[in-house]
Amino acid sequence: QRETRALEIDMALPGSPAPRRAASPARALVGSAPAQPRAKRAASPAATRERPPPRTKMKPSPRKAAAGALELSWLGRQRAAFGLPFLTCICVVYFAQGFRALSGLATQFFLKDSLGLEPAAIQSLLATAALPWSVKPLYGLVSDAVPIRGQHRKPYLVLAAAVGLAAWSGLALLAAPGAAA
Repeated sequence: QRETRALEIDMALPGSPAPRRAASPARALVGSAPAQPRAKRAASPAATRERPPPRTKMKPSPRKAAAGALELSWLGRQRAAFGLPFLTCICVVYFAQGFRALSGLATQFFLKDSLGLEPAAIQSLLATAALPWSVKPLYGLVSDAVPIRGQHRKPYLVLAAAVGLAAWSGLALLAAPGAAA
């Protein structure tokens, strides 16, 4: 019995009441007995009196109501969690990606009419151009596992921006009027 009490004392968390001991070892193994229904108490005279209606809150001013609605809205919660500069950056990036899709049809006509490419060649070119977006999860794993100068994200972003700048500059120089045909 001393060991059981020592175990109960060790299991008690600081600031919490000590665990209850079972009435018998058999009850400790089986679990607690089912609760017995309590006898109903006679209602006291104070409990039978009618309660006053609950107080109503004052309506907030329209300005406070709008501010509260913003904080409760999805965008307000995101702003509170991530900050306005980060959300602005995310919105600009996704706007640019969507805007790029608007020129997709024009790009296909340019490749077909101006450059004279066959549909299979156009599809191969566009699939190759979309390949970096397909392996984006792999980039994330590599940047998490292999830091560059102790940093995980910034060097990879700068490197990707430099490669993109070089690729777009090369395309601009090749497509410039008077370039080697």
